[in-house]
Amino acid sequence: DDQPLAAKVLDRMAQGYSTQLQYDQALQTYARTLTIWQAQADKRQVATTLFKMGAIYREAEQYDESLQKFQEALGLAQEIADRDLEARLWDRIAGAYRADGAFDKALTAYSSALGLWQELGDADNVARTQTNVSRTIQARFDRSLETRTENGVALPLDGEVVSGVISIKGIANHPQFQKWQLDLLLFGNETQATFIGVSAKAKPQVGTFITLDTTRYPNGTHKLRLRVVRDGANYDEYFTTITIQN
Repeated sequence: DDQPLAAKVLDRMAQGYSTQLQYDQALQTYARTLTIWQAQADKRQVATTLFKMGAIYREAEQYDESLQKFQEALGLAQEIADRDLEARLWDRIAGAYRADGAFDKALTAYSSALGLWQELGDADNVARTQTNVSRTIQARFDRSLETRTENGVALPLDGEVVSGVISIKGIANHPQFQKWQLDLLLFGNETQATFIGVSAKAKPQVGTFITLDTTRYPNGTHKLRLRVVRDGANYDEYFTTITIQN
């Protein structure tokens, strides 16, 4: 029976099409490969081929189709107890959700991948997945910031314990906006206000105000003060409590 050999030849052809960004041809060729492996009842090869098809749909930014293929492959990987393939599929599912802006679903999938990588003792993929989790959380925060309307510091969170270098993010806006200024009130004391930064131009701010090296300040509970200066000498103030712990 030369069917497995034919499937492998088709697989290489599909990879060539994919490398040349000829996605339609690659998918059509993988579909022929898939039919052969299904006829052979080779679940591992079926799952692997579905994985490759999902990856192509992901490259083509067809996220629904990508997720469908990955999830079909995932069911087979779980059925044959291929933990490595299952972890790689959860990782790809997470990536597709993340690219499509479904950050909560991406985090759930990354959590599944992370647990498997840890079980398998794959330190490199554990570290990579942890990085992807952090980036996804940041992307989710940035998306939420885009829809936020009220002034104030959004990150760090009120009451958060911080260390090292941190990014201070939030919103400073007003119809008569002139500038924003950030100060750190040491131990919450207004008489110990330490200047952190000020806007370089009279333009409302949404996003990152400044980065702060917390090692330059004493450990303890302090307050960030965001001052939004508007018409004349008028201003509004917003406070966020942080605890520096280096």
